[in-house]
This record gives sequence, structure tokens and C-alpha cells, in this order.
Amino acid sequence: MFVDAGEVAELRAPATAARGPKKCPSCAATLTPKRVHDVDVDACVACAAFFYEHREAEAAAIDTEALFASAPWGAPATGMGGACPCCEVAMVRHRAELLGRAFPVEYARCCGGVWVGEAEDLALVHI
Repeated sequence: MFVDAGEVAELRAPATAARGPKKCPSCAATLTPKRVHDVDVDACVACAAFFYEHREAEAAAIDTEALFASAPWGAPATGMGGACPCCEVAMVRHRAELLGRAFPVEYARCCGGVWVGEAEDLALVHI
């Protein structure tokens, strides 16, 4: 059997339903499902931000391996972010850059999820 890193974390993490609804890592509002780039993601209406779980990021063509690589082309880590909505583990904040414009994005190492603001989302899917 072959499992990806994100799938291992999913298998280890308790079921989300047992923990209750997913919470926004920025403002703690309850996340709601929203269709973005033909993918169902968790969205915070209050913050206008999205959480892409690992498979959702892949489906939206977000190349997390390239974006968060430790190589020179990867977005540098700038500190710790909010708690992952799925695993409740602190995410790592990164500074991504596209066409000279920098924007924050958080990466959940625990499950491979990506937290990004709505305004930055459009740039992220084109990196």
C-alpha cells in the first residue's frame, strides 16, 4: 500500500466530526464549504480566506512541493501561523512572491494543507 504524507496525517488525526466544526486559524470563526476553482474548500466568510486540504490544493493546481520547497525558489518561512483547521497543529507562515508582489501563505506540515487569503488565492493558483 502506498500513502502520501498528507494521507498519513489524515490516518493519524482523529476524525474532524469528533472535534467539531473546523475553525478559522485567523479569527476562530467556523469555516464553511465553498466552491473555488472547481474545488470544494473550507472558507472563512469573516476573513475572506480559504483552506485547501492537500488533495484540494492539488486539484486546484497549487504546486505545494515547489511553493514550500527549501530550495532557493521556495517561499521562505517567516514564522509560525495559526492552527491547522484539520489537525489543530500550528502552520508555518511563508512569504510567496509572484511578479514582484509578495503575499503571505500558511502551510500545514501536518497534513499538507494551505491557508491563503482570498485576494492572494488568485495569484497562488497561477504560481
